[in-house]
Order: sequence, then C-alpha cells, then structure tokens
Amino acid sequence: MRVRRLRGSSQSGLTLLELILTCSILLLLSTLALPIARYSMIREKEATLRHNLDEIRDAIDRYKDAADHNQIKVEMGTEGYPPDLETLVNGVPLGTDSDKKIHFLRKIPIDLHGDGDGRNEILRLVTGGKTESEDAFAPPNS
Repeated sequence: MRVRRLRGSSQSGLTLLELILTCSILLLLSTLALPIARYSMIREKEATLRHNLDEIRDAIDRYKDAADHNQIKVEMGTEGYPPDLETLVNGVPLGTDSDKKIHFLRKIPIDLHGDGDGRNEILRLVTGGKTESEDAFAPPNS
C-alpha cells in the first residue's frame, strides 16, 4: 500500500545533512568559547592574587612604619621588617605594654594557583624568590 503525500502538508523533522551541519556549527562555537572562558578565569585569579599581594605589602609597610617609630620592639639586624608572615597575623606587643598587641593581617591570604597550602607562591612573590633561611623581608645589601 502506498502512502500519498498531500502537497499542502508540512513535513516535520530534519534531514541528516541538516543535523550534521547544526552539530558542526555548535561544536565550532563551543571550541571558540572555551579558551575565552579559561583565560577569564585565569585573569580573575591573577587579579585576586594581585590584591592579596597588595594587602601583604601594605601590612609589611605598616609593620616597618611601626618599627621605625618605635611603637613595636624589633630584633637587632632585621632593620624593622617582620621575620615572617605569621608575625603579621599573630601580632606583636605594642611598645613596652605587653598586654596590648597590634595585628597587621587578619590571616595569610591563600594562593589561588594551588600549590599545597598556597603560602609558598605568595611568599616567593613578596620576598623576590628568597629562601626561608635568608631574611626574607630585609632590603637587599647594596
């Protein structure tokens, strides 16, 4: 038995060629959009890292200013720079009054690039790549 098609009726569905073309266009568009999304995520992480570094530098500068104005006690030979980042978080006694502490950071910001606890990359960037055995925050000898 033959089925006759009426001339005025519309057909529903797509041909195989139309499906292949549609899939290839979608694949091409998604391939182009993926690198853009990846780089925007990287830029966002870099902006956050830059903000965290500015925050640490500001805390180090405030520590140095307090040491220069004799508001906090510093060890000889450190030239008024903190020995490590933990000192900025834990705080130091203010002047001769040991019951008051001044804190320069609430917490050490984490590194978003993800190398363990994240502190290594920030410490390396702040200190200019010096090792822990060196005095990390002292200015270079000239």
